[in-house]
Amino acid sequence: MSSKQSISILGCGWLGLPLAKSFISDGVTVRGSTTSPAKLPELRSAGIEPYLVQFSDAEVPPQLPDFLNSSLLIILVPPGRDPLKQENYFHLLNGLTAEIDKSSISKIIFISSTSVYGETNEMFSENDNPSTDTETGRRMLAAEEIISTVRNAAVYTVRLAGLIGPGRHPGRFFAGRQEVPNGLAPVNLIHQADAVGLIRKLAAEDHAPGIFNGCAPDHPARQDFYVRAARVLGVQVPVFRPEMTSWKIVRGDKVRDELGYAFRYPDLMECLQAGVL
Repeated sequence: MSSKQSISILGCGWLGLPLAKSFISDGVTVRGSTTSPAKLPELRSAGIEPYLVQFSDAEVPPQLPDFLNSSLLIILVPPGRDPLKQENYFHLLNGLTAEIDKSSISKIIFISSTSVYGETNEMFSENDNPSTDTETGRRMLAAEEIISTVRNAAVYTVRLAGLIGPGRHPGRFFAGRQEVPNGLAPVNLIHQADAVGLIRKLAAEDHAPGIFNGCAPDHPARQDFYVRAARVLGVQVPVFRPEMTSWKIVRGDKVRDELGYAFRYPDLMECLQAGVL
């Protein structure tokens, strides 16, 4: 996108902060939000125009109109697990959609999750209907539905697989555990760098709005991947049951065919050895 344009990133956390920095390095003005007052100086020192946008049952945060003074909005805030936070999250999304329709926002990239696809022993592409079997998946589908009601902006929904990268080494996920079920099931993951790259690709180019799955094309078995991850990290290896009771494979057909996105880390086993975690 042009350096003369500006973007707003709702949620400058583990993924949103490096995403914001990548845009800033291109000369793009970035407005970024956090729910923590203590994090405002960190955003400012990174070159981000910081905004405190907290989840509450109050009226729409007064900072929103100014925060939305951009052409592109990227929403990177998950519902969370706490019931009160979930209620406030959906309250914010409903208020946000109303404010968007009064703002200069013309394009929205909403970050969802592949949890909307259930472990139903099948492959899912962007053209398949979600069949979630978890509360997390149902919350994400509800959030997608709210954002889809925006009238004056094109909505791009990116369903990201499990995120790995700096500070999220998969070797820690099951370290030392015994009798971990479903060891032969395929994994669905994406490196932080590819999540950033995919979002930037959608931001920079004009494509038809819709659903895009962000998942590495490689799907090794859980036991193979997490045992090697533990060995690379130097922690106690987990022991999996050699079974595949439930699974899914998330394919990014549109990411490949429509966006032409080339993954930096398509091979997850090689990613473990590359020293990028």
